[in-house]
Amino acid sequence: MAQPETTQAERELQPPEERPEAPPPISAAPSRHSAPTRDPSPPQARTPFLAALFSFFPGLGNVYNGLYLRGITFFFIIVGLIALTDGAEPPEGVILGFAIAFTWLFNIFDAYRQATMINYGFAPELDWPGKKRAGSWGSGGLVAGIAVFLVGFYGFLREVLNLDLSFLAEHWYVLFMAFGGFLIYRTVKEKKRAEEADGDAGAELEGI
Repeated sequence: MAQPETTQAERELQPPEERPEAPPPISAAPSRHSAPTRDPSPPQARTPFLAALFSFFPGLGNVYNGLYLRGITFFFIIVGLIALTDGAEPPEGVILGFAIAFTWLFNIFDAYRQATMINYGFAPELDWPGKKRAGSWGSGGLVAGIAVFLVGFYGFLREVLNLDLSFLAEHWYVLFMAFGGFLIYRTVKEKKRAEEADGDAGAELEGI
């Protein structure tokens, strides 16, 4: 004859040695509407030559690599520079021409390099288990964002506000001075950081 099932309150009133075992908890059944989760898988190998070839159309090589944000950034920068050449006269037109050539060639080189890095396990915008974290978008994203903004802002000043910006091209040496100052500042800062890191490592060795 089956024993009647005791309630939780009745089991608590019984001595510990006479308490029946509590039934195992009933696990909730999986919902038929819940999608199965899957870890991102490593990307397929890229062909650096194809990435470089596609990059003759600005940004398309990095789109092939799966780095969509990077590809769109190059596209906007190059198209913006080309738009700024409309009506530009020397020396402004010459400077814009060199800027277009440099950015276009760098776009091709970058697509080739990114495809190679993906094949070695690095990628700034892709993610998969065991991905190597070096080669992050990092400060490169900040520089690219500033570049896109400056191209658009230059066009806004010239086309919308009808400002004569030819003096910027005439005083090109100011740009050289500013960039040189930035390189000096960055070099000094990196050297100071390296010295501080070496000092901290020496202090740790002395404390051992």
